[in-house]
Amino acid sequence: MTRASAHPPANAVERLRRALMRLPRPLVYGTTPRGALICGVLASVLGTIASWGVGFMPSAQGSIFATAGVLRPLRVNDIGLFVCAVVLVLSAIALMWAWTQMGRYIRGAGGLKLATRAVLIWSAPWLVSFPVMSRDVFSYAAQGRLLMLGQDPYHDVVGQMPGWLAQGSDGLWAQSSSPYGPLFLLIAEGVTAISAWRPEIYVVLFRLLACAGVLLCLVTLPRLARSHGTDAGWAVWIVLANPLFIYSMVASAHNDSIMVGLMLAGFTAALHKKRASAILLVAAAIAIKPIMVIALPAVGLALVGTNATWRARFLAWGVTGVVVGGVLAVLGGMTGLWFGWIGAMMDQGGAAFPFAPYGLLGLGLGALVALVAGPAAGSAVQSVVYSLGKVVAIGAAFWLALRHPRTSPVWQTGCVLLLAVIMNPVIQPWYLFWVLPFFAAWRAWHGPWEQILLAGSAFLAFYCLVDQLSLPEWVNVTVIKLTALAIGGLAWVFLFILAPSQRAMFHRFSLKALWRGPTESESIALRPLVAQPADARSTPRSPAS
Repeated sequence: MTRASAHPPANAVERLRRALMRLPRPLVYGTTPRGALICGVLASVLGTIASWGVGFMPSAQGSIFATAGVLRPLRVNDIGLFVCAVVLVLSAIALMWAWTQMGRYIRGAGGLKLATRAVLIWSAPWLVSFPVMSRDVFSYAAQGRLLMLGQDPYHDVVGQMPGWLAQGSDGLWAQSSSPYGPLFLLIAEGVTAISAWRPEIYVVLFRLLACAGVLLCLVTLPRLARSHGTDAGWAVWIVLANPLFIYSMVASAHNDSIMVGLMLAGFTAALHKKRASAILLVAAAIAIKPIMVIALPAVGLALVGTNATWRARFLAWGVTGVVVGGVLAVLGGMTGLWFGWIGAMMDQGGAAFPFAPYGLLGLGLGALVALVAGPAAGSAVQSVVYSLGKVVAIGAAFWLALRHPRTSPVWQTGCVLLLAVIMNPVIQPWYLFWVLPFFAAWRAWHGPWEQILLAGSAFLAFYCLVDQLSLPEWVNVTVIKLTALAIGGLAWVFLFILAPSQRAMFHRFSLKALWRGPTESESIALRPLVAQPADARSTPRSPAS
């Protein structure tokens, strides 16, 4: 028998497996906690540099960089723009890979320390980036300037202000009223005044405020998780170390981090019997973004405990409502807008996104009615549909509080916020973090739920970064975006599906397992990878060990 007949050629699958096993060891066997941290830092640094080329930068005359030539090779040169677009996308994939690898080490005593360190050092480079994935921060300043000029952001719109487009505000929201509460409008007015309407300065100030919200989340989420018997390290890892969270709250400087941080702090104070502090913190969260008003029934339950009598519950709801209403009235009086945010909140829904099926439903029904009865009737139907969605979400909050008062108020808050997002005409990717912190604090979601969170976060970050590349009109935007999408897609498939170190991500995914309780053995953190050779074998361990 010849050598060839004794060893028949391997098929294509076997050849691919052997080729993959010859990759660098971190891609085959996974990396160490230190390796994941370093990989994430390098990815964030590269992403920050790439943002100087394809991040959002206003063209206003007051802009420091608009007329400076230092960024010209990155923002004007075709090759520079192409390289920055590709590097931004690839750095996001690398950061996602580092995040999922870290999931193997966050269980145990050292997990919280490791996850906290990742949040801090992965976020730090983005402090000097241009905004990516969203330009809402420019709208914050524009609405603050409206208030500073004596106008009403709940009725007057950014599009009425001269020079709004050059300042970087998104034209999609130019005719929309402000969705923010009176406290945030006061903050936006102050930031705009301090910055003298210079974009780079107010972006830094808003980003520092957003980072304060991130730090507040970093302090309160572990405490809330421990109070529910949940692994605090896992909660911080799945929520705050999530690259989508870092892109949304630090790089994009969204005020959602302040809102969520205040709500988490309020629940933490309530569970520690600091009732006055809890109510004031929740009132501040509502005054940042009024959507949090639907959590008030759950807050009242948290103040008295799930075993309280009905008399104590109704007393807590009454006191909470009066105090929160009083705080909002004081802040409304300071702005001169009083409770204008109520009408503005109910009037949301002038645009819809593919992420928002309820918004598309309202637009579709409105268009059908407009064909039969005219545009006015169509617009009225659309408004009724969107108002109905808000009523359903508010009704669900009271239904849960009255019918299931012994369930966790934190779980109730997650449920009503999830319903509010689903019934919202506009859904943004960072709305995930309105909901996820409360569910993650309530219990750890392993198995398929964990896999969905990992895959969903990776997809949203990748897609939104490509979709929101800031490119000048004189380049072929479609070619650059499609190229970045193709290269990033290949990198995603390679790192998350083909690389042996990531086999655990979708291993044994089961729809049936979605409805049973979380199984600890199914956690990404505990799942074994490929077998390692004797000289390279190293069991995943916590940093403390």
